[in-house]
Amino acid sequence: TTKNVSPYWRIALQHQWPATYLSVGTYGFSGKFFPTGISGATNRFADIGMDAQSATRFEKGTLTAHATWIHEKQNLDAAFANGESQNASNNLNLVKLDANYYFDQRLGVAAGYFASSGDADTLLYTPAVNAGYRVGKPNSSGAILELDYLPWLNTKLTLQYVVYSKFNGAKSDYDGFGRNASDNNTLYLLAWLAM
Repeated sequence: TTKNVSPYWRIALQHQWPATYLSVGTYGFSGKFFPTGISGATNRFADIGMDAQSATRFEKGTLTAHATWIHEKQNLDAAFANGESQNASNNLNLVKLDANYYFDQRLGVAAGYFASSGDADTLLYTPAVNAGYRVGKPNSSGAILELDYLPWLNTKLTLQYVVYSKFNGAKSDYDGFGRNASDNNTLYLLAWLAM
């Protein structure tokens, strides 16, 4: 449950050239939360991020790229007092990069990279089947590969493959029960329709 207000902010600069659009910005969030109920000790999370986006038109297609970085500071007063966190404060970082190219606004290819990292905390990040953390770290990384097809203006069909090189802190046996990061690789078939 949120205590009081949790402000979010966003500032971005944008510029348009004849064939290229560019946006660079920053954003953030800060809030205190009760782990249970509506009173008592709280945990505080403060995020600050930076991002950029560009789009360039070519004769036969469009290239778009995105980049995001987020840093989160966690003050875990409630979790630490309850023995649920080894540290009174932790940090998390997230990076995402991707680019896609659309040929004649019909066929698209995309590739992306993502990585998260943070402080070790063996009480907060504990072993558990499938979703656990054997090494006590939240570090994960991988790539996304995608093919898109737009048969009509309001319809998109997507084939996407997500590949993990690291999950919940390790490449192999990340949960302490023999599960490897690659066991989370996922193939998606998506259909998107705008009405």
